Amino acid sequence: MSNILTSVRQALIQRVQQITVANGCLTNLGQEVRTGWLNEVLTEKGLPQQFVLLQKAPNRPPEKKVAALRMHVGYFLIGLVRIDVELYQQALEEMELDISQAFVTEEGVFPRWLPKGATGITVGSSDPFPPGNGQPYAGVIVPIHITTIVQEKIRR
Repeated sequence: MSNILTSVRQALIQRVQQITVANGCLTNLGQEVRTGWLNEVLTEKGLPQQFVLLQKAPNRPPEKKVAALRMHVGYFLIGLVRIDVELYQQALEEMELDISQAFVTEEGVFPRWLPKGATGITVGSSDPFPPGNGQPYAGVIVPIHITTIVQEKIRR
């Protein structure tokens, strides 16, 4: 039996990997996908000029349902680009647009890329940040919550 939360995370990574110019996007964020914590990843040597980081975010409170638990699993998608202070705004706008187009769905439309058991996605407001104070990367943080139904085992 697989863990639905692991399947959701893996599907999210696969979806991010589709953000490429070849797929009609403005950036190639999907060619460089990292996971971890922003403060740790930014200290790594040899980081690419542009990449996306998938970082765990706080979940929304779970809800008890009949024979199930509805969870709202949280992630931050963080688009990062190493760029001069004078040039970062356009790069952030391109990353923000690509992430939004990849994850914002039409109301009532199920995202087909999610695994069975995941019932929807909510994309929050983006939060950009410039390079500076010795940090060469500008970034845009996009919070995402994926609603997931966890079926309970029947206990007797």
